[in-house]
Amino acid sequence: RVVTHHFDNAVRTFALLEQRGFRRIGLAMTRDMELRANHSYSSAYYRAASVQGMKPLPILIFDDSSRRDIRGWFDRHRPEAVVVANAHQVREFFHPALGSAQRAATAVVCLDFAGEENVSGMDQIFEKIGSHAVDALVAQIHRNERGLPENPTVTMVEGRWVDSWGYYPLRLKK
Repeated sequence: RVVTHHFDNAVRTFALLEQRGFRRIGLAMTRDMELRANHSYSSAYYRAASVQGMKPLPILIFDDSSRRDIRGWFDRHRPEAVVVANAHQVREFFHPALGSAQRAATAVVCLDFAGEENVSGMDQIFEKIGSHAVDALVAQIHRNERGLPENPTVTMVEGRWVDSWGYYPLRLKK
Protein backbone atom coordinates (compact mmCIF):
# COMPACT_ATOMS: atom_id res chain seq x y z
CA ARG A 1 0.00 0.00 0.00
CA VAL A 2 1.02 3.57 -0.60
CA VAL A 3 -0.73 6.13 1.60
CA THR A 4 -0.58 9.66 2.94
CA HIS A 5 1.47 9.97 6.12
CA HIS A 6 -1.47 11.30 8.14
CA PHE A 7 0.34 11.39 11.49
CA ASP A 8 3.43 13.20 10.24
CA ASN A 9 1.37 15.70 8.25
CA ALA A 10 -0.70 16.51 11.33
CA VAL A 11 2.38 16.79 13.60
CA ARG A 12 3.97 19.21 11.15
CA THR A 13 0.74 21.25 10.90
CA PHE A 14 0.41 21.64 14.68
CA ALA A 15 4.12 22.52 14.96
CA LEU A 16 3.80 25.18 12.25
CA LEU A 17 0.86 26.80 14.04
CA GLU A 18 2.81 26.81 17.30
CA GLN A 19 5.88 28.31 15.56
CA ARG A 20 3.66 31.07 14.21
CA GLY A 21 2.53 31.95 17.72
CA PHE A 22 -0.78 30.14 18.15
CA ARG A 23 -1.28 28.65 21.62
CA ARG A 24 -4.97 27.69 21.81
CA ILE A 25 -5.25 25.24 18.94
CA GLY A 26 -8.29 23.06 18.35
CA LEU A 27 -8.97 20.05 16.15
CA ALA A 28 -12.26 19.46 14.31
CA MET A 29 -13.29 16.52 12.11
CA THR A 30 -15.86 13.83 11.47
CA ARG A 31 -15.78 10.41 13.12
CA ASP A 32 -15.34 8.85 9.70
CA MET A 33 -12.18 10.86 9.04
CA GLU A 34 -10.79 9.90 12.45
CA LEU A 35 -11.29 6.23 11.60
CA ARG A 36 -10.01 6.48 8.01
CA ALA A 37 -6.85 8.22 9.24
CA ASN A 38 -6.46 5.43 11.82
CA HIS A 39 -6.64 7.92 14.71
CA SER A 40 -3.52 9.67 13.39
CA TYR A 41 -5.02 13.16 13.64
CA SER A 42 -6.13 12.93 17.26
CA SER A 43 -2.88 11.17 18.21
CA ALA A 44 -0.83 13.94 16.60
CA TYR A 45 -3.00 16.55 18.33
CA TYR A 46 -2.45 15.11 21.81
CA ARG A 47 1.25 14.59 21.09
CA ALA A 48 1.63 18.21 19.95
CA ALA A 49 -0.15 19.49 23.04
CA SER A 50 2.11 17.41 25.27
CA VAL A 51 5.34 18.40 23.52
CA GLN A 52 4.38 22.08 23.38
CA GLY A 53 3.19 22.11 27.00
CA MET A 54 -0.35 23.12 26.05
CA LYS A 55 -3.65 21.85 27.35
CA PRO A 56 -5.55 20.29 24.42
CA LEU A 57 -9.06 21.53 23.76
CA PRO A 58 -11.80 18.92 23.39
CA ILE A 59 -11.94 17.69 19.80
CA LEU A 60 -14.94 19.07 17.93
CA ILE A 61 -16.72 16.20 16.15
CA PHE A 62 -18.92 17.55 13.37
CA ASP A 63 -21.23 14.52 13.05
CA ASP A 64 -23.50 15.38 15.98
CA SER A 65 -22.83 19.13 16.07
CA SER A 66 -25.46 21.67 15.16
CA ARG A 67 -24.57 25.26 14.29
CA ARG A 68 -25.38 26.15 17.89
CA ASP A 69 -23.04 23.40 19.17
CA ILE A 70 -20.20 24.66 16.98
CA ARG A 71 -20.72 28.26 18.17
CA GLY A 72 -20.85 27.00 21.76
CA TRP A 73 -17.58 25.10 21.32
CA PHE A 74 -15.92 28.27 19.97
CA ASP A 75 -17.38 30.41 22.78
CA ARG A 76 -16.31 27.96 25.52
CA HIS A 77 -12.83 27.13 24.27
CA ARG A 78 -11.87 30.33 22.38
CA PRO A 79 -9.40 28.70 19.95
CA GLU A 80 -6.91 30.96 18.22
CA ALA A 81 -6.54 28.38 15.46
CA VAL A 82 -8.45 25.29 14.40
CA VAL A 83 -7.17 22.40 12.30
CA VAL A 84 -9.86 20.66 10.25
CA ALA A 85 -9.40 17.32 8.55
CA ASN A 86 -10.77 18.46 5.18
CA ALA A 87 -10.83 21.93 3.61
CA HIS A 88 -14.52 21.74 2.65
CA GLN A 89 -15.44 21.49 6.35
CA VAL A 90 -14.71 25.21 6.72
CA ARG A 91 -17.44 26.03 4.19
CA GLU A 92 -19.85 23.33 5.34
CA PHE A 93 -19.58 23.66 9.12
CA PHE A 94 -17.77 26.82 10.24
CA HIS A 95 -19.15 29.41 7.84
CA PRO A 96 -22.80 28.71 8.59
CA ALA A 97 -22.19 28.47 12.36
CA LEU A 98 -19.88 31.39 13.10
CA GLY A 99 -20.25 35.12 12.80
CA SER A 100 -17.84 37.22 10.78
CA ALA A 101 -15.99 38.43 13.90
CA GLN A 102 -15.28 34.85 15.06
CA ARG A 103 -14.23 33.80 11.56
CA ALA A 104 -11.89 36.77 11.25
CA ALA A 105 -10.32 36.14 14.67
CA THR A 106 -9.66 32.42 14.19
CA ALA A 107 -7.05 30.86 11.94
CA VAL A 108 -8.35 27.75 10.20
CA VAL A 109 -6.10 25.30 8.37
CA CYS A 110 -6.70 21.85 6.94
CA LEU A 111 -4.98 18.50 6.72
CA ASP A 112 -6.24 17.91 3.18
CA PHE A 113 -5.57 21.01 1.06
CA ALA A 114 -7.97 21.69 -1.80
CA GLY A 115 -7.09 24.79 -3.83
CA GLU A 116 -10.69 25.63 -4.67
CA GLU A 117 -11.53 25.96 -0.96
CA ASN A 118 -8.90 28.66 -0.32
CA VAL A 119 -7.89 27.21 3.07
CA SER A 120 -4.19 26.83 3.85
CA GLY A 121 -3.04 23.37 4.75
CA MET A 122 -1.28 20.17 3.96
CA ASP A 123 -1.32 19.05 0.33
CA GLN A 124 -1.36 15.26 0.44
CA ILE A 125 0.25 15.17 -3.03
CA PHE A 126 -1.98 12.45 -4.43
CA GLU A 127 -0.07 12.43 -7.72
CA LYS A 128 3.07 11.32 -5.80
CA ILE A 129 1.08 8.66 -3.97
CA GLY A 130 -0.17 7.37 -7.33
CA SER A 131 3.34 7.41 -8.79
CA HIS A 132 4.73 5.42 -5.84
CA ALA A 133 1.83 2.96 -6.10
CA VAL A 134 2.64 2.34 -9.78
CA ASP A 135 6.33 1.85 -8.88
CA ALA A 136 5.36 -0.69 -6.19
CA LEU A 137 3.14 -2.58 -8.64
CA VAL A 138 5.84 -2.66 -11.33
CA ALA A 139 8.34 -3.98 -8.75
CA GLN A 140 5.91 -6.79 -7.83
CA ILE A 141 5.50 -7.68 -11.50
CA HIS A 142 9.29 -7.78 -11.96
CA ARG A 143 9.57 -10.12 -8.97
CA ASN A 144 6.76 -12.27 -10.42
CA GLU A 145 4.68 -11.74 -7.26
CA ARG A 146 0.93 -12.35 -7.41
CA GLY A 147 -1.83 -11.73 -4.89
CA LEU A 148 -1.45 -10.38 -1.39
CA PRO A 149 2.13 -10.43 -0.10
CA GLU A 150 3.03 -12.63 2.85
CA ASN A 151 4.62 -9.62 4.58
CA PRO A 152 2.74 -6.50 3.42
CA THR A 153 4.50 -3.15 3.37
CA VAL A 154 3.15 0.37 3.61
CA THR A 155 4.87 3.35 2.01
CA MET A 156 3.89 6.66 3.61
CA VAL A 157 4.24 9.84 1.60
CA GLU A 158 4.72 13.13 3.46
CA GLY A 159 2.61 16.05 2.30
CA ARG A 160 3.71 19.62 1.66
CA TRP A 161 2.39 22.77 3.31
CA VAL A 162 0.51 25.27 1.12
CA ASP A 163 -0.26 28.82 2.28
CA SER A 164 -3.50 29.80 0.59
CA TRP A 165 -4.21 32.98 2.61
CA GLY A 166 -7.95 32.34 2.61
CA TYR A 167 -9.14 31.59 6.12
CA TYR A 168 -5.74 31.82 7.68
CA PRO A 169 -4.77 35.03 9.42
CA LEU A 170 -1.02 34.80 9.96
CA ARG A 171 0.35 35.63 13.37
CA LEU A 172 3.97 35.93 14.28
CA LYS A 173 5.20 34.65 17.63
CA LYS A 174 4.79 37.25 20.38
